Amino acid sequence: MGAVTLTGAPTFTAGSGTLLTLAAITGTNTDLTFNGPGNTSVTGVIGTGTGNLTKSGTGTLTLNGLNTYNGVTAIQTGTLSINSVNTGSNAQALGTGTAVYLGVAATSSGTLVYTGGAGTLDKNINALGNGSDTVQNSGSGLLTLSGTLTKDGTKLTLSGGANGIKVTGSIVGASPNSDLDIGPGTTQLTADNPYNGPTSILTGGTLDLTTGGSISATTNVTVNTGGTLLLSGTNNNKINNSSLFTLAGGKITLGGSASLDEQVGALTLSGNSIIDFGTFAGGNTLRFADSSGAAWSAFTLSIHNWTRDFDHLYFGSVFGAGLTTGAGGQLGKILFYTDAGITPHGWRACHVWTLGR
Repeated sequence: MGAVTLTGAPTFTAGSGTLLTLAAITGTNTDLTFNGPGNTSVTGVIGTGTGNLTKSGTGTLTLNGLNTYNGVTAIQTGTLSINSVNTGSNAQALGTGTAVYLGVAATSSGTLVYTGGAGTLDKNINALGNGSDTVQNSGSGLLTLSGTLTKDGTKLTLSGGANGIKVTGSIVGASPNSDLDIGPGTTQLTADNPYNGPTSILTGGTLDLTTGGSISATTNVTVNTGGTLLLSGTNNNKINNSSLFTLAGGKITLGGSASLDEQVGALTLSGNSIIDFGTFAGGNTLRFADSSGAAWSAFTLSIHNWTRDFDHLYFGSVFGAGLTTGAGGQLGKILFYTDAGITPHGWRACHVWTLGR
């Protein structure tokens, strides 16, 4: 279909198994809706003034133009794919407005997929949906999100893909269960993110808390099999000190450019997992709360790149034993290595630090 000039507030519907292709779309302050189970591609510029753009239906809408519409973009259902981002009032696939909404509260979720090169999106993103709202980088460069990401009482998933997502804005959500999931690829946080809810790092995902980056109000952190929590940069206090931790086959890496000292809540072990103390010459410190009442089952906690007298691992208070001992106790399930899990360090050389004495 060629260029379209709007006189009302139309809905374009793509049927199942079809691709609807549109060129430029113009109108005077006109709302625009794309619906249906099929896919739609808009190859030209959408210039509809202050009108809003709504994506509903389960199909994918692809926007290829440097659009100038100035309304809200609402991805109620399905996927919106874009190949350009920009800042301020510059033309881009998502137009010149300031806000993007994902999903419909308690009803449906939306996905925003980026396919372009390295770029910055400064729009505020609001997750409203029922648990699957997602921002995914499938492009050829780093996607930087510099606006505010709000997920008040619902879940937002960030998937960095091969080239990553960098969040320089803040992720917020005052209501309980304002979850953050980290999907495949690396997501890096460079500011404080005071959302109230659990943080889950999924298989193939890495959450990088670099200099300035923190999750100061998260209630639980879970690192699943194939997932990594990377503590990098130079600042401490990256994680809420009382946040409960679950290592479910995942990995914590202390990879800072200075000695790090991080304090968190009790540790549950629900899969064979790793804590990597990194290679910084000054050593690193990780402090868990008393974990003697937490489930560890028959799983093993492997400590990699451990350097005696420089690296420190605590459970409980400085003068208390925060792990169970004896036959089958938690203490005997910790194995130390001087490298990445090849050369055993020897238990006797390290036990004083695991007890936090």
